[in-house]
Amino acid sequence: MQIDASFSQFNEDVVIASVLGASGHDYAPYFIDVGANDGKSWSNSWLFGQKGWNLLLVEPIAKFAQHCRDIYAGKPGVIVEEKAIAPVAGMAEFFVTDEPDRDLLQMGSSLSPEGVPFGLRSVKINVETAPLSDLLRKHDVPKNYGVLSVDAEGHDLAVLETAALDLWRPSVVCVEMAYGNPAYAALDQLLTGHGYRYAASTPSNAVYLRTS
Repeated sequence: MQIDASFSQFNEDVVIASVLGASGHDYAPYFIDVGANDGKSWSNSWLFGQKGWNLLLVEPIAKFAQHCRDIYAGKPGVIVEEKAIAPVAGMAEFFVTDEPDRDLLQMGSSLSPEGVPFGLRSVKINVETAPLSDLLRKHDVPKNYGVLSVDAEGHDLAVLETAALDLWRPSVVCVEMAYGNPAYAALDQLLTGHGYRYAASTPSNAVYLRTS
């Protein structure tokens, strides 16, 4: 994949492309982006969308989900789901940051008040929820899809637990974690237990490659 520039916060898209390119895997060009925000700013998936990949963008905040729809209008390979990922389908409280001078894109928003970082003020809204596996099934995502990227502000583990990694086997998984930090041991154990190995890091994410 020819890469001219990165659109991610810390070059995650470039790192993902590099790991994927060296993998030798036969994968379907689908990118699942959980916590897609506005679809472009600091996005891990935008680069892939510009290269013609199919995208499933999952974003619970209405204005950002709509922005995703707007920027990909007329692109049938891009699907936007205005939902938060949770163990069961339904409704849940969601805490949206409310300090534009500190978090303009509201990227610190979370399913729990504890997940909102840096003591940011937040407001509570209700959002639709679904397990990730439900969305993968709904949209006929191939079992060997290319990339799963998760940015769920403290809920990445819960997202992965609904990803049915024993059925859907993305080649690369990118999660928000500091690799080697004991606080993220459960994330590492879940991924390694499903046949993934640590492949690369950025300041805020770890990238895992499927090995089996």
